Amino acid sequence: MPGARSAGTENANKTGDFRSVASRDRGLLRFWGHSAVLGAPTKRLPRTDHRYAPIMAPVIRPIEPRDLPEIQAELETHWHSTQIWSLGRMHQADALPGFVAEVNGAFAGLVTLHMDPGGWQCEVITLSSRMPAGGVGAALLAAAERHARTAGCRRIFLTTTNDNTHAMRFYQRQGWCFCTLHKGIVDRVRTVITDLPLLGFHGIQVRDEIEFERWLADSAN
Repeated sequence: MPGARSAGTENANKTGDFRSVASRDRGLLRFWGHSAVLGAPTKRLPRTDHRYAPIMAPVIRPIEPRDLPEIQAELETHWHSTQIWSLGRMHQADALPGFVAEVNGAFAGLVTLHMDPGGWQCEVITLSSRMPAGGVGAALLAAAERHARTAGCRRIFLTTTNDNTHAMRFYQRQGWCFCTLHKGIVDRVRTVITDLPLLGFHGIQVRDEIEFERWLADSAN
């Protein structure tokens, strides 16, 4: 889902906890990319001595064609696929619109979006950051909200799995609200995708998707 393994403070999926989410939860992440993976640093950021080169605030900009190699690498790193499933729908995430974050000139994070038919709501499909701090995840999520509002959407939403407590804290800190429990949806997928891991973060059995939302229209609460 945001996508959803997300970050706690900024890393709703903190690096330590995220454990190379990619390896252990390889199967789950392939289908739930919106489990936004925030805060998982990779070797793609240049190594600098931060005592002398302070990290600058992230620069957020729309995805451009030149970003495709980095986007594909980001998706493969966190989800082992560019195809992400959410609420029973498959999204080709490397072809979706969205935003990238750059820090000190280097690729530092990604958010991909899907506009529902009619344009009344927008879904965050993936959200990931290569830095454990620095505001990257929050800045990307805020950019997604602004984009949806400008496009005339009344609502923006995403899902995460029931084990992803870091993501749940992160989204609530950003002002998002729990709205729906999709009970047993992961169990149903397992009847088709038999190699999906049973256990997720903290040894919790992964069965459900939890949907978070933010209403964008002034009249909606």
